[in-house]
Amino acid sequence: MDLRAFLRDADGLACARRAIRHARGAIDFETVEVHALLDGQGLPVRIVTRERTAATSLVEEAMLLANECVASWLADRGLDAAYRVHEPPSPDELAAASKTLVEIGAIDRASAAAIKAGDPAAIEHAVEKSHGTGYAPLVNALLLRAMQRAVYRPHNLGHYALGADAYCHFTSPIRRYPDLLVHRELKRALAQERLGKAAARERTPQLTGVGSQALLPVLPQLCRHASTRERIADAAAHATQKVKVAQYYASRIGERYAGSVSWIDEMGAFVRLDDTGAEGLVRMSALGGDEWWDFDGDLMVLSASASGRTISLGTRVVVEVARVNPVRGHLDLALIHAARALH
Repeated sequence: MDLRAFLRDADGLACARRAIRHARGAIDFETVEVHALLDGQGLPVRIVTRERTAATSLVEEAMLLANECVASWLADRGLDAAYRVHEPPSPDELAAASKTLVEIGAIDRASAAAIKAGDPAAIEHAVEKSHGTGYAPLVNALLLRAMQRAVYRPHNLGHYALGADAYCHFTSPIRRYPDLLVHRELKRALAQERLGKAAARERTPQLTGVGSQALLPVLPQLCRHASTRERIADAAAHATQKVKVAQYYASRIGERYAGSVSWIDEMGAFVRLDDTGAEGLVRMSALGGDEWWDFDGDLMVLSASASGRTISLGTRVVVEVARVNPVRGHLDLALIHAARALH
């Protein structure tokens, strides 16, 4: 086998799959995953960002397709399983997000109307249009926050963000319990189809709803428990990374870095550093000068009361590491210089 030719063909299939998902309304948000690389003692020695490559995309598309095929097979037969369900976003959340995006000029009113109506193609178009611009962080953040959180359910309700009629987690039964539940139901259903109902019950009693191992009666509870534990695990992973990032910068107090403003709220401006992708907060008191800064929640802008200076999403800045709190995972920055804001 020519491995290079095989990989080229596989990459072509991955590209075709992305095109199909895009055409049916799948939404691909741009997110930055920051990871701390640790030494033998568990101390951070480097901060890296995980980037999507042709190789990772190929694997991801194959996994998505496998998950969809299994979920569709189960759903077509009306079988209960641990489906991965993502419901449409709240209209109120979409209305609030699109209002802000119109105010700052990231989208026009026609796009806003389509987004408020829950059109996934309009959401994906807004994400694509903002790519590479100063608006990208806010567009992705606001629209992503408007989304519902995906959960596990015993009945299929589709997956909004993937544009899939049916979806489940099937490909990681070693590390993820809902995948194991799907495998159990899939094996039971396949055995029933191949051997007949009576023979399947005799050979696989633990999977047919007979005895203490019956799956169906406890499936709703298992799905709720898996969803809850997933949220807890995600929060723990996020908090751990923040702690390690703070530890990394603890020995770099006073050092200066270039970055871009990635978020703004009442506390100040969050800045994503260019070299590591790590994010820190420039508090209102660290924005420089003796003047008062006002926060405009509609425009996502900080304005200085005396000088009229403004800081908005995407503003290029130079910051200095001011303080760190490794226990809480806080990285505090001080503003040294800010380029002209977008507004």
